Amino acid sequence: MMMGLTLRLAMGLHRGDRRSGGWRVLLIGAGAALAALCGFLVLGLALTQVRAAQREAARLPVSGDEVAAAAADLTTQSLTANWNGRPLQIVVIERRAENAPLPPGLPEGAPEGWYVSPALAREARRDAHLHVVLGDAGLIGWDGVRDGEELYAYRLVPPGALEGRGLPVEGWGRPAAWASGGIPVLPLVAAGFVFVAFPSLLLLAVAHAADSRLRTRRLTLLHWLGTPRAVLGRAALVESAAIAAVASFVAAAGWWVWARQRTVVPGLGAVAAPGDLLPAGAWWVLPPLAASTASGVFGWAATRRRILGAQKGPRPGAGVPRRRLAARRVLSLGALALIGAAAVEGPTRRGASLTVLAVAASLAVLLFVMSDLAALMGRLLAMLPPVTGLLAGRRIQNDPDGATRPLVALAAFVVVGMVTTSYLAVVRFDDDPVAKFPLYVARVDAYAGASDAAIADFQERLGDTAAILVPDGVRLKADCEALSRIGVAELAGGQEICRDGVLTPAGIERLQEIGLDTRQAAVFGRVRPLVVVAAPSPDMPAATRAAALASFTLAFGVEDRGAVPPREPAVVAWILAGFWLAAILLVLSLSVVTADRLLRAQYRHRVLAFVGLTARRLAWLEFVQFATVLVVAVGTASALGVAEGSLMTSMQGVPLPWRVCVTFTGAALAAGLVPAGLGSFRAARFAGRRELARDPVLVAP
Repeated sequence: MMMGLTLRLAMGLHRGDRRSGGWRVLLIGAGAALAALCGFLVLGLALTQVRAAQREAARLPVSGDEVAAAAADLTTQSLTANWNGRPLQIVVIERRAENAPLPPGLPEGAPEGWYVSPALAREARRDAHLHVVLGDAGLIGWDGVRDGEELYAYRLVPPGALEGRGLPVEGWGRPAAWASGGIPVLPLVAAGFVFVAFPSLLLLAVAHAADSRLRTRRLTLLHWLGTPRAVLGRAALVESAAIAAVASFVAAAGWWVWARQRTVVPGLGAVAAPGDLLPAGAWWVLPPLAASTASGVFGWAATRRRILGAQKGPRPGAGVPRRRLAARRVLSLGALALIGAAAVEGPTRRGASLTVLAVAASLAVLLFVMSDLAALMGRLLAMLPPVTGLLAGRRIQNDPDGATRPLVALAAFVVVGMVTTSYLAVVRFDDDPVAKFPLYVARVDAYAGASDAAIADFQERLGDTAAILVPDGVRLKADCEALSRIGVAELAGGQEICRDGVLTPAGIERLQEIGLDTRQAAVFGRVRPLVVVAAPSPDMPAATRAAALASFTLAFGVEDRGAVPPREPAVVAWILAGFWLAAILLVLSLSVVTADRLLRAQYRHRVLAFVGLTARRLAWLEFVQFATVLVVAVGTASALGVAEGSLMTSMQGVPLPWRVCVTFTGAALAAGLVPAGLGSFRAARFAGRRELARDPVLVAP
C-alpha cells in the first residue's frame, strides 16, 4: 500500500504545472543525460585501453628453441624507435615456409613487403620521405593494432635476409599482462572522476535546485496533512530517478549510435578501434543506473532540505547540526591528511597515487570546507555596524550550505584548473641541453645488411647536408671535409674535431655532452651504430629515418639527440581534453545555479521590501552577501589548488606556475561578480515594485 501511495505521489507532483515544473523536468533530464554520457565516455576510454592491451598481447611472438633458429619456419626481429617524436615499432618477419603462422592483422599467404597500421599509412601520405620507402604498403587489420594512433609496421622479407639474427617463433599470442603500451586503467579512472564524473554529478545536483512552485506547495501541504516524511522522501526519490532513467537510456541509445564505429574521440585523436568505445553486456546498464541513482538521491536530499527540513530545522543562527558538522569535519580533515601524506611520501609512485587521491578527496569535501569558513565569515560580518552587514552575516550564518552551494562549481573549476596547470608544467618541463645543441645529431643502429655498400647508399640518400660517423673499434671514422662543411669545427672552441678521417677525442667529448656514446652499442656484435651529423632542419629527422629504412634490411633504432624541437607527450592531449570537458560542465553548473538563485531570491526580496528596506540597501545586501561567499569560495579553492599543485611540481623539482594560478583566481573572482551584480540589479528592481509589498508572508518556494 505504501509503495502504491509513493508511486502515485511521485507521478502526480508535476501535474498541472507546465511552466516551472517543465523547466525542472528539463533540467534534471538534461543533467542526467549528460551524466550518463560522461559515464559512457569514461567507461569507453577505460575499455579502449583494456581491449588495446588484449590486441597487443595477441600479436606478441611465442619463442621457440633458439638453438634451432637456422631451421625455424619463422623468425622475427622487433625494433622500437620513433617517428617525429611518436613511438614506432617495426617487426621484420623472415618466413621460410608457406604454412608459417602470421601475426593477427596480416592476411593468410601475405606476400613480401611492408604492412602498416592505419596511423602509419596516414603519416606516409603526409610525409614524402616515408611514402617513397613504404610505397603501396598493405594495411594491418584492426585486430593487429592497439588503436588508431599507433605507428606499427610489419616487413616480410625473403629467407636469409636477417642473416641468422632473428628470433625463432612458434606462434603468436601472450596473456594481456604482457602488454606494455597504453595508459594504465586505474589512473585513467581516477582522472575521469576528477575531470568528468565529479563535474557531471555536480551539474546533476544543481539541476535539482530548480524548483517547481506548485510541486513545493503540494509537498508542503501533504506534510501538513500528516503524510509521513518517509513517504514524501521516497516519492521525491522515485520522481527524480524516473526522470533521470528515461533521459539516461535515451543517452545510452545516442552513445551506441555515435560510438559503434568511431575510432576518433574529439580532443584525443584516433585512440580506439571500431567498437572499442561500446561497453559489453551488463556494462551498458552501469552509467544509466549510476545517473538515475544519483538523481534520486539528489531529489530526496533536496526535498528533505527544502520541504521537510524547513518544518523541523534549526533556529536562525544555529547553522549546521552538530553531529553532521562533526562528521563533515572528520571528512575534511581526512582530505587534508591525504595532502600531508602525499607531501611526506615525496616523489615516489605511492606519493603520486596519494596526490591523485588528495585531489579527488578535496573536490568531494569542497562544500564542507567552504561552508565552515563561510559561517565564520558570516559571524564576523554580522559584527559590523551597518544593518546591511548584520543582515548579510546572519543570513550566511543561518544557512552556510545554501550560501556556498551556488559557488561549488566555480571553486571546483579553480581547483581543477590549478591542478591541471601544475601537472602540465611537470610534463612539459624540459631542461635537457640536448634540445639546445646547435646541430642535428642522430644515432642509427644498423642490425642487418649494414655493409659498406649499404652505408654508402645511406650517405648518398642523405646528401651533402649530412655527415656519417662509422665506428671502427674504439674509433669513429668520419669525413672531415663534410664535418667542416656542416660547421662542426666551430663547436669545439678552436679544438680540432676531425683528423685523418677519424674523430678526435675533442669531437667524441662533444657528442658525449648530449648523451651520445656509440661505444656501448658497439659491444654487441650484431649492432653497427652510425652517427648522423647535419645542420639543423625540421626535415632532417624524417629524412634520416626514411634513408635508414631504404638502405638497411633492419635498421631503425634512430635516436635524435640534438636540434630537435620537443614534442609533447600523448598524455598532454588527454589532460587538456579532460580539463576542457570539466570546464564546460562546471560553467553549465554555474549558469544553472545562478539562474535558479535569481529566481528563488524573489521571496526574500518580497519580505525585505515589505519591512521597509530601500532598493539601494537591498541591492547592497545582495552584493555583500554574495561577494563575501565568493571570496571564501575562491580563496578556499585557490589554497587547495596551490597546495596540490605544489605537491605535483615539488616531486619533480619544477617551479609552480604562479602566474597561471593567479590568473585562475582572478578569472574566478571576475566570473563570480557577474551573478553578484545580477542579483543586486534584480533585488533593486524588485524592491521598486509596489505589488511586492502585498501578501509578503507566503510559503517560501
